[in-house]
Amino acid sequence: MSQSDKAAIETISHKLGYKFTNEKLLEEALTHSSYINENHDIDRLSYERLEFLGDAILDLVVGNYLYRNYPNMEEGAMSYHRSRIVNEKSFASFARKIDLGNNIFFGRGEIQTNGNEKDSILADVLEAVFGAIFIDSNLETVDKVFFDLYLNDIKAIIKSDEKFIDYKSQFLELVQNQKLGHISYNYEYIDGDKFIAKLFLDNEHIANGQGETKKEAEKLASKIALQLYEGLRCQK
Repeated sequence: MSQSDKAAIETISHKLGYKFTNEKLLEEALTHSSYINENHDIDRLSYERLEFLGDAILDLVVGNYLYRNYPNMEEGAMSYHRSRIVNEKSFASFARKIDLGNNIFFGRGEIQTNGNEKDSILADVLEAVFGAIFIDSNLETVDKVFFDLYLNDIKAIIKSDEKFIDYKSQFLELVQNQKLGHISYNYEYIDGDKFIAKLFLDNEHIANGQGETKKEAEKLASKIALQLYEGLRCQK
């Protein structure tokens, strides 16, 4: 392994916060096919097989996160958010956060066409890197490394779409983290086709929400309660 290879591997390992037992796996994950073709290195593998594995692993990791952390999120919303996280644009952004592009092994031709800035390559290599971590360790380690790096980014992606924002789960998370008490709802049926959901924290009435279904009413009540408590927290 050359000095430049070692430097790239050390850089990415440091940014990942993960030390490989088998550094050859990370070398493979960082190797573009243009490097092999140009250097006629028949003993070196490109990232493509690890990319295939990493894509499946991260799809599972993100799906598991959504299932466990958003218990009130419906299947359609979970699929939607997973697709917004596990995609080329998001993964390329994640790759840039750890300066992945400048540590990929390219051939000169690919360097001249700015391969290190292409979203498609960055996303593929990120998947390959996490495929390599999985082979080197286990699924739990992939989960830890991925969310240690990108949890805030993932939460921001989920919160950015008003249609699918799960205010009920967000308020539940806030209440549990702050140990504020127990959430409950009471309902009133009005105007023949609408519900009012009254949200209580222990026995204190916090907010009302109105909707055509109990779920819609709960969502609005939770949104109001979340805004109220986040506002109070900001004033402290």
